[in-house]
Amino acid sequence: MDTKMIWTTTPEVMATELPDAVVILDEGGEMYQLSGVARAVWLALPADLETLTAAVTAQFEVGVQAAQADISAFLSEMTQRGLLTQSG
Repeated sequence: MDTKMIWTTTPEVMATELPDAVVILDEGGEMYQLSGVARAVWLALPADLETLTAAVTAQFEVGVQAAQADISAFLSEMTQRGLLTQSG
């Protein structure tokens, strides 16, 4: 994954931040609830992989490589679902 790519939410997505989660509603009415690392990543957007990794490793006891692997998987899944876009 290109570390300089900027990830951002798609304009059609609505999100609400709760104390321990983020609830997302896509344009088709599908709802997602993000917690833990996924929540931290979502709240750090828009950002590149380096910035997202720093946000996750600051909040959780996880190494850089493990964090990047989890973040990359999350970004890929959310992009496939049409919730995120990438540029750069």
